[in-house]
Amino acid sequence: MIICDTSGRSALDSGLVSELVRVSKAFNPDEKILVISADMGQTASKQASEFDKAIGISGIILTKTDGSAKGGGALSAASAAHANVMFLGTGEKIGDLHPYDSAKFIGNLLGVPDIEALSKTVEKAVAEAGIKPEEMESEELNFETFYSQLKAMGKMGSLKSVFGMMGAPDVPKEMLEKGEDKLKLYHTIISSMTKAERQNERLLHEPGRIQRIARGSGTSEKDVREMISEFNKMKKIFNTFKNDRSFRKKFAKFM
Repeated sequence: MIICDTSGRSALDSGLVSELVRVSKAFNPDEKILVISADMGQTASKQASEFDKAIGISGIILTKTDGSAKGGGALSAASAAHANVMFLGTGEKIGDLHPYDSAKFIGNLLGVPDIEALSKTVEKAVAEAGIKPEEMESEELNFETFYSQLKAMGKMGSLKSVFGMMGAPDVPKEMLEKGEDKLKLYHTIISSMTKAERQNERLLHEPGRIQRIARGSGTSEKDVREMISEFNKMKKIFNTFKNDRSFRKKFAKFM
């Protein structure tokens, strides 16, 4: 496969149109794909029409769909050029390029959770992280199992994409960045614990352990204590979910 990437412009001018025509004639490509940003809005429609008139478009790739822009205006560009949307870009990595699915896209616009995509993402992340099923079904949540889950979450992609699949694509960027930073911090802190400490949280109450963990992880004792406090709150929720059948039914109904 050979990909020829031409000059990018926010608008087509005569020079770029001439260049596109020359490149198209020289390469005689099987596909002529227009890559546009989701935040271009209605101007994308004009650009797509001119692009299509010059060389003929066979498809469109819509990028930056993980941002605040909904992409409706950009999708109108596909209609104007009579071309199919091929992929949606939700990040900088190759794994963030997804085949376009109209039903899922509309569901995302309407805030409908994409449970199927979320389930597949979780399954793939769990497999790549090497987590054993019995660890996920452990009777007790400890730092050892939490550490495994953090590794899996790190392979699921950005929190923005995860919340999007959950039907909440408009979570503020600042909140997501803060959440991702906190998860990375927790991962670093737990990495500095011994295996015994990960499996038995009570050991952390012994003198000197928190100080050693903070020093080993390059964090402060305050960070370590805050992480332990947050973990204990999460542990209570975990135990409630595990032991309260009515709560699980309510959660399933909500999903």
